[in-house]
Amino acid sequence: MEIDNDGRQKMDTILIELMEDDIGKKLKKMVMNWKKNKLVEESTGPRGSSSLNFLDELFLSKGSIC
Repeated sequence: MEIDNDGRQKMDTILIELMEDDIGKKLKKMVMNWKKNKLVEESTGPRGSSSLNFLDELFLSKGSIC
């Protein structure tokens, strides 16, 4: 995938914001809090509600190919 010069500059700006600015620091802090939260880990794990809901949607939807 090739990015033109304008796109490259925009991407550079976004990456710098995420890595160095306050926005990035706040996002990192939020992610670390989510990671520590046991409930999030349980719900997104292999037997968690998010995984089970996804499997239900996948196999029980009307347009299922299975």
